[in-house]
Amino acid sequence: MSQKGKALIKIIAAMLVFGLVGFIGSEVLAFLLMRSSLEGDKLVLLYEWGSMLVTLVIAFPCFVGVTKKLGMKECYLIKEQYKLSIKSHALRIALSLLPTIIMFVIIIVLDSKGIMCAEKMISWKRELLLGDILLGCFLKPITEEIMFRGIMLKNLQPYGKGFATIISTLCFVIGHGNLVNMLLAIVPGIIFANTANKTEGLKYGMLYHMIVNFAGKIVIPIIVVL
Repeated sequence: MSQKGKALIKIIAAMLVFGLVGFIGSEVLAFLLMRSSLEGDKLVLLYEWGSMLVTLVIAFPCFVGVTKKLGMKECYLIKEQYKLSIKSHALRIALSLLPTIIMFVIIIVLDSKGIMCAEKMISWKRELLLGDILLGCFLKPITEEIMFRGIMLKNLQPYGKGFATIISTLCFVIGHGNLVNMLLAIVPGIIFANTANKTEGLKYGMLYHMIVNFAGKIVIPIIVVL
């Protein structure tokens, strides 16, 4: 088997461990919560926050550990080696936000025509605001950039930047779970990977990722719902 094939198998193995640990952890959490006296919104709230914490605190370290055990020890540092112009930043952020903006525009148009209810299509809830900001808009972008661009992209680069970008972006997309989120992740994933390649660092990708998540989870849903 070629070195490229072996590297791909290592990535798949690490992703399987990441997904399995996250799934088992979430299921255990659900089991424990169902046995508690909590009901309704509190139960949903704790499960949502708990599931994100399981991914960040347990599944992510497992991924890092597996990649190191498999010899994938290279990682981009957060601090960039090369700068980008303000124009480049603006363009990259705009392109990263474009899929999310298009989706919400479609939802608003369909809502205006009575085809669907915008409020039912948007998962934003006031009760989850703190968790969405802290976990979904800050910590999750940091860990995902380290995972998909810092480790995965960096260790696949010896087999070609194009190959590394495609595989790391594909894994990033699959990691988003449902079809809608997967479609929304394609363009940002490519841009984040390209940014890491251009700057040889993760700082800008993390910043873009935070902006996209904050816009998609907080700002645009609030505008649509209100």
